[in-house]
Amino acid sequence: MGSINIPKEQKAWVLYNLGGSIQDYTEETIPTPEIDNTERPYDLLVQNYAISLNPTDAKARSGWYGPSGKQDKAKIGGRDASGVVVAVGDKAQGFKAGDEVL
Repeated sequence: MGSINIPKEQKAWVLYNLGGSIQDYTEETIPTPEIDNTERPYDLLVQNYAISLNPTDAKARSGWYGPSGKQDKAKIGGRDASGVVVAVGDKAQGFKAGDEVL
């Protein structure tokens, strides 16, 4: 497989305010994350084909997020995804760039 072009930006559904409806998520262009082998060496970077908002996103929207029940910063929606691995953290095992994942 040839080299994979990783875009510098990506689209995301971002939640800033709690409560209400699906309209509380806004579609934005944000920087594409990078693998941080110091802080998160087990991560994969996946170029997604499809993502869905699911019940976890509904809980975040309604105000629940973690044990404190508070949201301290913007959250990116979408936990269910499919795509292709484009980068692998140094300690991640069983995956390589080009693998299709769910």
